[in-house]
Amino acid sequence: MTAIGTLPIVLGTGIHSARPSASAVGKGGLYSCTTHSLVYQTDGSSWTTWATLGGSSSGALTLLEQHSASSSATLDFTTFYSSTYDDYQFHIVDLVVATDNVQLLCRLSTDGGSTYISTSDYYSALVGIQNDGSSTTNSANGTSAWELAKSVDNSSARSINGDLIFRSLASTALHKTVHGPIAYSNQSFVVGALVQGLYTGTTAVNAIRFLASSGNLASGTIRVYGVAKT
Repeated sequence: MTAIGTLPIVLGTGIHSARPSASAVGKGGLYSCTTHSLVYQTDGSSWTTWATLGGSSSGALTLLEQHSASSSATLDFTTFYSSTYDDYQFHIVDLVVATDNVQLLCRLSTDGGSTYISTSDYYSALVGIQNDGSSTTNSANGTSAWELAKSVDNSSARSINGDLIFRSLASTALHKTVHGPIAYSNQSFVVGALVQGLYTGTTAVNAIRFLASSGNLASGTIRVYGVAKT
């Protein structure tokens, strides 16, 4: 009978930058890279391609970049942009602002994050329901950033959460848009809302910044996923 070799150990799955050092893991270990759709194997000193993953199905999400706040002035996304994707989904997870009664803002960059556009070309609208049954709205016309949430409470137990789609970033003909659900607490109530934003520039956008209208982002994480093309 032919001897069966030892099966390789799967070390994990994740983005390329999270792959451990080849010399820090045992020979034969595998790492599934969602950035490049490859499975790498280590020989104890370096990584080589072991297998190619199948193509993503339409609508599948691939984690591209993530940042966690720690009294951070901004969270900047500068490496996610790729011609592979048309749409990008940003997941805001338990984000807490340091200063009370502020807006969560978003700005765009066309130069890879060297500068962020703060001219009056952003338009945004928010409509939501508060836990007392009343409605809440916010409109921001010709402002220096998209306003994603308003009058946010800075209690450490009250975080912002949302799933926002950014579209037409690569287009040189269309305005850029953001839309999606967002939930947070304002000064008095829990708010469940939908936000829609339009940026009137037509230059391709390749970096995105999140910040508060005043003070820092105390804690929490934002992740961006590429949505596979049809």
